[in-house]
Amino acid sequence: LWSVDQQALYWVDIERKTLNRFDPATGRNEYWMVPATPGCFNFREGGGVVLATNQGFFDFDFATSRFEKICDAPFDPAAWRFNDGKADPDGRLWFGTMDKTGSGEPIGALYRLDAENAMVQMRGSVRVPNAICFAPDGGTAYFADTNTGVLESMARGGRTGSDATR
Repeated sequence: LWSVDQQALYWVDIERKTLNRFDPATGRNEYWMVPATPGCFNFREGGGVVLATNQGFFDFDFATSRFEKICDAPFDPAAWRFNDGKADPDGRLWFGTMDKTGSGEPIGALYRLDAENAMVQMRGSVRVPNAICFAPDGGTAYFADTNTGVLESMARGGRTGSDATR
């Protein structure tokens, strides 16, 4: 994610379990070790980030370099992990889950994390959800199911299934 205020790029390295900050003006990359395997993150209002990891959600405070666990992941971290994510126009984090066992079955899902840290399933039966984004008017959510090559759209306020289109 690009920080306009800091003119820096923030990103996660899933394999190395790091949250990174790259400053293109200096070429310097800083990183913080994440206590679990990160999948995605989003900036928090007022500073810091929220990270979706295989062990659950964490708040991270850049000023103290501290991670604080918000809630557990709703799955077995040995078999599942969070994947790509993006904040909607209301600041809620949308993210996908994917099967780490390589079954190839559409058993992943697309979720939204609400302000009260409640996870709401928005779409089921996906393999590898990626490229989550929103229409300029904010009414439609889009994501790609990488393994099938399908781009899906759904009403942003909608829930699993009936209002999803391919």
